[in-house]
Amino acid sequence: MKRRSYLFKSSLTLYLFLIMFQSFAQQKEQEIKVYKSLETALKQPKKVEILHLDHKNLVEVPAGVFKLKNLRILNLSSNSLKSLPGEIIKLQKLEELNLSSNPLTSFPKNFGDLKNLKTLGLAFLPLSSIPEEIFKLKKLKALYLTFNSISSISKQIQKLKNLESLFLGTNRIKALPPEIGKLENLKELGLEFNPLKSLPKQIEKLKNLKELNLSNCGISQDEYKKIKSWLPKCQILGYE
Repeated sequence: MKRRSYLFKSSLTLYLFLIMFQSFAQQKEQEIKVYKSLETALKQPKKVEILHLDHKNLVEVPAGVFKLKNLRILNLSSNSLKSLPGEIIKLQKLEELNLSSNPLTSFPKNFGDLKNLKTLGLAFLPLSSIPEEIFKLKKLKALYLTFNSISSISKQIQKLKNLESLFLGTNRIKALPPEIGKLENLKELGLEFNPLKSLPKQIEKLKNLKELNLSNCGISQDEYKKIKSWLPKCQILGYE
């Protein structure tokens, strides 16, 4: 019964993740044409701002994608991509990139040169740590890393100064670095389904944090109360 309960909660988390990520794009797609075929998009490349190539059985990013200089939203989720080409930086207007559900384990060294990227989906990848290239994305506001195999968080996380939403649920994280407290713009932090026993006191510096998800972690009631005293205005899920 416990196993079935976990699977149900994991499925629910997956559903909620997809809804959250899609909402970012949907708000912008209401009045802008969404292209779901690269062939169609390349007929008017200058007009293409949104391209969805999810569930296309892609093993590499088609070269034609990099001709879409005005592309702002690119969905490459649910494919078979093992790597990204360095040409990705040709998409300098890119604001949202969804790479979830791909066998990606590494990123090109110039990935951090996507200067306008604000939302990055990396859920359901075989990542054991956050790639260093991610920490160079200075304008990043939302980072989805749920359902990976991440066991530790680098102190370089502090470089993502503009981050507002960080989702790390369903990983193998046992501790957060004190540097997490330097993400002063953070509003949402998802840590559910991780073997956490405690959080660093520096988390009290997250004055803008509105929601902290600690559901199904290994945190005791006493530790919950301590965290609540540090973040009195924050809604803590999993705290009873």
